[in-house]
Amino acid sequence: MVKKMLEDIATLDRFAALTGFQSNPVYRSASKHLKHVACPVPSGILKAIEAEAGLNVPKDASITFVVKK
Repeated sequence: MVKKMLEDIATLDRFAALTGFQSNPVYRSASKHLKHVACPVPSGILKAIEAEAGLNVPKDASITFVVKK
């Protein structure tokens, strides 16, 4: 499914990372090709664009679940 997104987003403007959800080309492609809405791949793509374009600090991002007992 992610590979199918490449057809839509093979070339992106660096400011795609700053575009809102509804008009964002990465999220629009994800909504068309990905079946799992919580997939972290679109966010990761945008984070990489930000870092590569110098629009944000290149720091690791993660999702962590903490189980409370």
